[in-house]
Amino acid sequence: MKTQNSIKSRETFVEASSIAAIAISVIALLITLTSSAAEFKFASVCSDDMVIQRDVASPVWGFAEPGAKVAVSLNGKAVGEATADEKGRWTVKLPAQKANKKPSTITAKCGKETHSITNVLFGDVWFGCGQSNMAYTFAGYGRLPIGGEEFLKKAEGNPNIRTLLMNDGENKNSPYPREDAIGIKWETSTYKSMRKNGAALYWMGWKLNQALDVPIGLVNASWGATKIDGWIDQAWAKDHGTGHAKGVAGFWYNRWTDFMKAGGPEVYEKKIFEWNKRFDPASNFVNTKPSLHDPDFVEDESWKELTIDGRGFQCDPFPEGFTGEVWMRATFELTEADLKKNWSIGYSESYGQDMNYLNGHAFGGSGNPNHGYGVPIKEYGRVGKNVLSVRYKVYAAGKDGRPGGMLKPVSIALWPSRAESHEMKFKACIGEQMPKDIWNHPECRKPNDARAINLFSATTMDAGLVHPLYPMAIKGAVWYQGCSDLGNGKYADFFKTLVEGWRAQFTYKDKL
Repeated sequence: MKTQNSIKSRETFVEASSIAAIAISVIALLITLTSSAAEFKFASVCSDDMVIQRDVASPVWGFAEPGAKVAVSLNGKAVGEATADEKGRWTVKLPAQKANKKPSTITAKCGKETHSITNVLFGDVWFGCGQSNMAYTFAGYGRLPIGGEEFLKKAEGNPNIRTLLMNDGENKNSPYPREDAIGIKWETSTYKSMRKNGAALYWMGWKLNQALDVPIGLVNASWGATKIDGWIDQAWAKDHGTGHAKGVAGFWYNRWTDFMKAGGPEVYEKKIFEWNKRFDPASNFVNTKPSLHDPDFVEDESWKELTIDGRGFQCDPFPEGFTGEVWMRATFELTEADLKKNWSIGYSESYGQDMNYLNGHAFGGSGNPNHGYGVPIKEYGRVGKNVLSVRYKVYAAGKDGRPGGMLKPVSIALWPSRAESHEMKFKACIGEQMPKDIWNHPECRKPNDARAINLFSATTMDAGLVHPLYPMAIKGAVWYQGCSDLGNGKYADFFKTLVEGWRAQFTYKDKL
């Protein structure tokens, strides 16, 4: 059934919806933070196909209810017991083992529950860390690395080289030291797994395996463009770091600690909701009025034809100096053949934040001036009429006084040829307006969200990609990084702190 709708008079619905959304997001985060303590399991980095360091009492660990008793056996023989601590973490050290290519099984039992990790080998485990130098994969870019494909074909299927890629799947950097990694596991040397691994570390491991004839485990925690300060451990370095590194770690440790003491995500979401009501009301309305992007929505008289001619959203139908939320809708036709093709949408000189919907289904959004993404025509397209809806948040003026909004037309085109295209002829409706002088207001400073991080946030790479590895036993570590720290006069402080932190938290024999 088609309905006549206006964007007005939705405050009650939106506020209730937003509060509900906040509650759901907070519950989801709290479940994420606490679930590892409640569920009996091995840590993600202790999985099937792993390699465990030989010749040293190597720990295996996991999670259970605090106070729970856990018994561990190796190939059916009891090797140790542990009690889960107040965080729900348990650890058992295995007796030192010689190198062994014969697969082993490690079993943990807690009450009536039993979990096992299988196909485990004992050999040498090497930890690799750094920026793109270490992250650069065999898949590479273009024809690089030279000889990569030839090597993969030669090395594929070696049962005695295993890899653990810490930046795989959803496991990314974190604002706080993560106890368990997310969605990662050890893998054997298949063509698929090898292509996504760092070429430098794998090549080294392959050479060691050839020379020593022992199983090799390669743990890669790396990320392109990152700086060394991202890889120091905040919890350890705030107390034991050297010079400048100690202060940086302390800042980030206190940032998260203070955030949680103040009430954490739940209190923050309430603060930001109130801040948005005053300074940025459009942000409280994200995805809370589905009918506006419903393909059957009928625009009323408040929707006007939109002309995109370089003036942005500072001309009719917008009021002078408009700042706030705009909803736009355009229709276009597709044939049966079109539904089988690849399509993309591109924004050029777009000074705002967009969220896109095809026939009611969200598929992409960005705040970058020039960007684009694939349009899910194959999934959500229809023969005949299709509707593109865009929720757009615009600021009155950008850098150097340029107008906010879209300065150039938007088209959906064939990808990559662009041989066919549909220019979007939008109708627009003004949503929530924001104060014109928002950024000059003395009370405009947003509440601090300690979860807001990026690739260059100090300590956060270690917190998400390295901290979950402790106290894994390793043979040694390989650091391949530097170009992002050109000119960093404090590099020596960070490097000393980095290495000493590894020595304090990894398990190893003799020297590391």
